[in-house]
Amino acid sequence: MFSPYSLVWNGDFYYMIGWCDTHGGIGSYRLERIYKTPTILEEDAVKAPEDFSASDYVGTMFRMYSTERETVTLVCDDDLMDAMIDRFGTDVKVVENRNAEFVIETQIAVNHVFYSWVFGFGGKVRIYGPDFVREAYYDLLWKTVEPTLEERIDGGIKYNGKVNSFVSYTASSDSVSLVYEYSDKLLNATEENWHLIEDKSKTVADIKLDANINKGALILQTSKDGRNWITEVSLTNVFEDTPIQTQAFYRPNSIQLSNGCFYRLIIVYETARKVGAKKILFVMTDEIEYKKTAEVYEFYLHDANQAPNEHTTIKTLGSVVNTGKDNGYSESNPLDLKDPHYGWTVGDFFISGYTRDTTDADGTPVFLKNVGDQITLWFNLKQDINKLNSDENLIIADDTNGYDKYFQTAKMDMGRGTLIIRYTDEKGIKHGPEIYTNYLEANARTSADTIVKLFEEGDYEIALDYEIKSTLHKVGSIEVIPEYTNYRVFFRFSVRNGNCMVFPFDIETGGELSEESITENGFRLDMAKSRYLTIDVTRSVITMGANGYTEDIRFNRPAKDGDQYTDEGIYSFSVKNLYTGESTTKKIYVGSTDYMKALSLNKITVTELNDQISQGGIIETDGTITLPPPPEEVEDLVEPTMEVLTTDSEGENIPQETTTSDSSSEHSPSEKSEDVVDSSSENIDSTESYDNSEDTSKGAPVVTVVLGSLVVLVGGATTAYITKKKKNGGMGQ
Repeated sequence: MFSPYSLVWNGDFYYMIGWCDTHGGIGSYRLERIYKTPTILEEDAVKAPEDFSASDYVGTMFRMYSTERETVTLVCDDDLMDAMIDRFGTDVKVVENRNAEFVIETQIAVNHVFYSWVFGFGGKVRIYGPDFVREAYYDLLWKTVEPTLEERIDGGIKYNGKVNSFVSYTASSDSVSLVYEYSDKLLNATEENWHLIEDKSKTVADIKLDANINKGALILQTSKDGRNWITEVSLTNVFEDTPIQTQAFYRPNSIQLSNGCFYRLIIVYETARKVGAKKILFVMTDEIEYKKTAEVYEFYLHDANQAPNEHTTIKTLGSVVNTGKDNGYSESNPLDLKDPHYGWTVGDFFISGYTRDTTDADGTPVFLKNVGDQITLWFNLKQDINKLNSDENLIIADDTNGYDKYFQTAKMDMGRGTLIIRYTDEKGIKHGPEIYTNYLEANARTSADTIVKLFEEGDYEIALDYEIKSTLHKVGSIEVIPEYTNYRVFFRFSVRNGNCMVFPFDIETGGELSEESITENGFRLDMAKSRYLTIDVTRSVITMGANGYTEDIRFNRPAKDGDQYTDEGIYSFSVKNLYTGESTTKKIYVGSTDYMKALSLNKITVTELNDQISQGGIIETDGTITLPPPPEEVEDLVEPTMEVLTTDSEGENIPQETTTSDSSSEHSPSEKSEDVVDSSSENIDSTESYDNSEDTSKGAPVVTVVLGSLVVLVGGATTAYITKKKKNGGMGQ
């Protein structure tokens, strides 16, 4: 049900405004979108509120989109006053005039149409509050464009929602720069307009500056939690000249990016304008209006590729020593019972993300990494640096004039603990140390694991230098001769790739060459960033000698990453990882001869290829080998042999060997054989002769002769089998 109050014309359309029971509030309907004739009810309509004004209602809406109304504060450029009156009416509330702009407060139906209206002014209308309206506008902007902040931050960042109500960005690069760009409008303005003047104050809220603000100050603060802030940069008189800003005023360090950090940029300046003149006594003086302005930008920034906070394998490193006082942290004294640092530690360093650890010859830890590993150094702060070991008389002091003798640093304000990291590469070159001053206060989080750095192959030295102030005696709140002592945590470690591989790539095509590949172009070696492998290469060539082809070694020498080989030959590589003991060998052929192709294609040695050639093998142009067909197998007949079994009177067989070719022996079996054959041929089917022979040969053995498939029984003492031998030695009956 709907109780109509008014009919209005807005944006070339008629709208009916009234009370909507469905929404429980005032709403509107566009007339041409009402496609059915409304039913007029006899019930009383809901009366309009006493303060209802159709013009006010329409003025707070944008294209008649009805949403909850909020009191919104807008900051507008001076030349937009007429536009604001046209939009919100002559009674719009102007709460402040400042620096060529004015501030209004009004009831607005907050929705995307309102935000598009603000955007249409091209930055000349800005939403000051409330915060949730500002944040919703930010979110809408980031959804509609791929955000870049070259105006404020350089380094490839992307919008990433909110962290603790702070706008959050991720950085895809480990090099981020903060630059503040500003207009010269206030610098070059006339006296009648708002213009910069010198501010002689030296404080901004509770921040004390080293010099007067003068023509503007820039202050950058950082925070680990978004609540406790540390001033990193304070610059004064920054707008003295017409601005051409190209240099960064701050670059977040790797620790801040890895762990994430909150940033607050404060820009302060004072402006004035002449609003008239007045006479004081007999002197005419200008009437001046003054304004002090503070611009505040807050955001959260972290590395998009930060290491995972999951420690599957860890190793703790380092121990604390007493280094005396004001000597560059150079001594190394053990902690005794009288030492205020005895029995507790500030925190622990530990390594994670490695596959295996070992030690070198000096006992230095070596961490082995594989593809995908992120070797990371962490620090876990165990103490409240303002109340060490739960003792309010022990604190980490601010070492304002410290230095490190071992790393040969200059004297500097080391703040409350300084972390120093030095890297030595595979060539033994020591790179300048990375120094993180005020580390314990600005970067480390109590009872939290803080990323120090991600590490690749190399040798590293780490030191944490800090000073402890011990106040043993106080008179009221006054400290009586506090004592200062310097301490140091120092350790070394190395990172090595755990693989044992070298990759050959064709010089012309760039393609990787597999084991025993051949290339006409030559190849280069790629150690896949494994700088600490030992590689030896042997080159041999194929020569023709009196005994055919031979392999002749031409050199055997060490190799290194990026070496190229283009001379024809056979290259054999031996790769060894000194930290794992693993070794790998590879062979690559460079050339285009048929002989070389045959070696590569068939993966055989020179000796094996020569053997195949000697047997009549022919090498084709593609490297295949064609061998002659094998000789046909020929079967030769030989004289048959006969095995004779003699049966004695007790029925046992006694083998007797005889041959048909020996005709000179006594009792020649051949003669018996002939007799047997003759007897057989005369009476081959008769068996009576065997039966009738009992009287004349009683007790004599019976002879069975097997000739081919013919079996002949003869009254005698021998059984003979005649067989013939095949050429290959096999027997066939």
